[in-house]
Amino acid sequence: MKKLVVPVILFAAVFLVSLLCQPYTLICQEYEGLFLATPDGWARAFSQPFPLSGIVSDFLIQFYRDPTYGALICAVLITLAFLLCRGILRRTGLPAEALSALCAGALWYFLARASSPKIAVAAVLVLLAAFLFSL
Repeated sequence: MKKLVVPVILFAAVFLVSLLCQPYTLICQEYEGLFLATPDGWARAFSQPFPLSGIVSDFLIQFYRDPTYGALICAVLITLAFLLCRGILRRTGLPAEALSALCAGALWYFLARASSPKIAVAAVLVLLAAFLFSL
């Protein structure tokens, strides 16, 4: 049960701060985002660097028009990054909770300043690959 305290607090903090302090930031990110499920859209997505994270972030950003969904998506991404980082660091013997919280906080800072959630999606995908490799 103690393992869930920090992720729940982190999820609640990210959700509430994003919802209460950044609703118009999320709406503006949605206005600048574009998801096209057309051949031209797929060609554009695969011609850019990190195509998988671009496709996933473009898909997620279309839900940012409602700030509740945008805050929920941000909170899920940051909490997933925390959990994956903690799972990786537990195998190394380092202080997993503190370093994972620091990494999640840094990712949240960059996500709040970015024009799309691409950096958070890319970090979650890289951490997922590292976590699977560490098993």
